[in-house]
Amino acid sequence: MEKTHSIAEKNVLQEIPRYIINKCSKVGHWAKVCRTKMVAEVVKENSDDDDENDEFLEISSQNNAQWKQNLKLDGQVVQFKLDTGADETCIPLHAYESMKTKLSALKKSKKKLRSCDGKKLDIYGIFVATIEADKKITVQDVYVIKGLHQALLGGPVVRALNLLQKAKFVETVKTCRDEA
Repeated sequence: MEKTHSIAEKNVLQEIPRYIINKCSKVGHWAKVCRTKMVAEVVKENSDDDDENDEFLEISSQNNAQWKQNLKLDGQVVQFKLDTGADETCIPLHAYESMKTKLSALKKSKKKLRSCDGKKLDIYGIFVATIEADKKITVQDVYVIKGLHQALLGGPVVRALNLLQKAKFVETVKTCRDEA
């Protein structure tokens, strides 16, 4: 015996495949045969470094020239970027190559340096240099780094030459709460 469907039933059956199943949000199949696994429980772990109170600080400056200073490195003028967060003073290999006859001889470095993002820096060597700014002089180790683009004046030298007032120019400070 063949089962017959009324026209209304046929229309309903034709419409059913277009429904979206709540279990998986897919169109055209039944929840009973859906293989999507449901999450039984979500557990929030309590930790001291909870993300809901994280703040992000954005500091922007429109004038990057405030962070650069021409200094004398063993009598040669070099433009340094003031980097108060750096522990060491570094110059690019190409800068050393162009002045090496006027600078102290390189020694092999026993130190390992890393950039602010954690990458190991390729140290070509180290030399001791006299660094001069506005009639103030300091003698410091200077690292020669392969792949460095800009000479960086480290925090100890910035403080020794009293250049902090040059590096304090900040135009905008924004504090944002993470809304995640």
